[in-house]
Amino acid sequence: MTPEQSNRLQTLASAYLDGNLDEAQHAQLESLLREDAGARRAFADMLHDHAVLHWEYIESDRHSAEEIAFLSELGVEDEVASNQPRPVLQTWLAVAACVALGLMALRLIFPAAEQPAATAISSSGQAEPAEAELVVYLTRAEGELLCNGEPLEAGQQGQAGFKPGDTLTLERGLLELDFRDSDVHAIAIPPLKLTVLSNMGVRLDEGELKLHVPPQGIGFEVETQKRKIVDLGTSFVVSTVAEQSHVLVLDGKVSVEDTPGGEQLALVQGEVASFRKGGRLEVKRRALEGLPDLSANTPGDARSGRLRGRFFAFADSITLPLRTFPPEDHMGHHFVPLVKSGFSDESALADLVEGRSLAFDGIAGAHNKLADYARTEASKRYHPWMMWYQGKVKAPKPGRYRYWGYADNSLLVAINGKAVFNGSRFDTALREELPVKSERHPSFPCLNSKAGIASGEWIELGDEPVQIDILFGEVGNRYTAGILMIEREGDEYPNTYWGQPQWPLFLTQEPSEQRAAELKRLNHYLENNLKGSFSIPDKAVWQVVE
Repeated sequence: MTPEQSNRLQTLASAYLDGNLDEAQHAQLESLLREDAGARRAFADMLHDHAVLHWEYIESDRHSAEEIAFLSELGVEDEVASNQPRPVLQTWLAVAACVALGLMALRLIFPAAEQPAATAISSSGQAEPAEAELVVYLTRAEGELLCNGEPLEAGQQGQAGFKPGDTLTLERGLLELDFRDSDVHAIAIPPLKLTVLSNMGVRLDEGELKLHVPPQGIGFEVETQKRKIVDLGTSFVVSTVAEQSHVLVLDGKVSVEDTPGGEQLALVQGEVASFRKGGRLEVKRRALEGLPDLSANTPGDARSGRLRGRFFAFADSITLPLRTFPPEDHMGHHFVPLVKSGFSDESALADLVEGRSLAFDGIAGAHNKLADYARTEASKRYHPWMMWYQGKVKAPKPGRYRYWGYADNSLLVAINGKAVFNGSRFDTALREELPVKSERHPSFPCLNSKAGIASGEWIELGDEPVQIDILFGEVGNRYTAGILMIEREGDEYPNTYWGQPQWPLFLTQEPSEQRAAELKRLNHYLENNLKGSFSIPDKAVWQVVE
């Protein structure tokens, strides 16, 4: 998609989700989705996010006046007026109705994405012509993959398709699959034994499986240890070895049978459940709540030779509008004009209170102390905030670079006044109002983004220093989380066992002993909980130039 098409899609999708799409707009949306696969994927992500927001909203046990007014439009005012929690089934039906309407429109507007030509593998290992019964496509296989005990023929990797009943085994390497129509994406690692049940389900007898499920794949099932794990629109990891299994919810929700064939229990983002064959489900911990906190620099650290961070918040004296649905990014709206001006026009920031200056020391993990360190007495009423780091930096060595990362909520990088990376969340002003070229990678582990970790455009850098501007902030809380890494084209980086490169953190000084210890804890946490991590190789620190 071009920036203009992206902006147009945002406008049309918002009108569609609000129910305000007129006939002419409907035709424009239909045309855009039919012609552009990227637009179709982006629209599916928007439907997913919208459904999740409705779920969170409807499940609230308490409702303000404006919440009740909103819910009354959905026809559930009688239930919320009693201020009682909604039964789980009723909540799910409300969300399912929302998602179903979206999916119905999605399928009416554009046909299923075309799948590549595939080859079916028979039980004897011989190639067969592709047929309609193929439900899974192989996109990558490292190591010797067996289908029903027979290896794939030469040249079939990347083209093979599998039918219900096919059993895939892998002793070493990595396997990547795409499921037809449901567009579920799966990455599996050995020792693996996986049986295809349909385009909406598999049985995992051994191995580890990470799944990214788009809206049309809601309801996808993983059967393991004689029990079912049902997706409710999410990303999650299932691992099985011997008679022990684990489920980690990276994003969204899943339901898992408490016992084989028993009651379905809901797991939400960050929860880890374990069970043995025939045993009860044990929810051990909320993994993401333990995300290591990166300590904040004190105001005195913003000295010579370091990127200076300017903190902005709303003054206590102003009055922000009442909470809206979906939540509005009031802070981000102030910074959009600044970005559009190439970071030269600060007039839109005049209504904000500037706090204490902090030095840039990397963006990684949770940042629970940053706002508290920088906030002044004049800006303690409202939680939204934004840190603007700026200065001149020199690359470790000339070459082509691109940024990788994500944030909850706002993260943007500009070089010489031009935005080159946007890792902000979907519902932020920096994502919705700026046509910054960024690509999402849903197959890679990501802490807090349904669309996956983001990468920016390639930029050519030489020996001369460049101006850098970094925005990092939060829409509605005092704390936030994120990570910012950078890749140099042609450099080799170690991989996680999911196949994700461990790109270097973007740093402008060598980590202190305390910071190095914090980053080591964070890396260990990411490797064990999210299956992704970063690196701090030698000579990768960017020099700050006065």
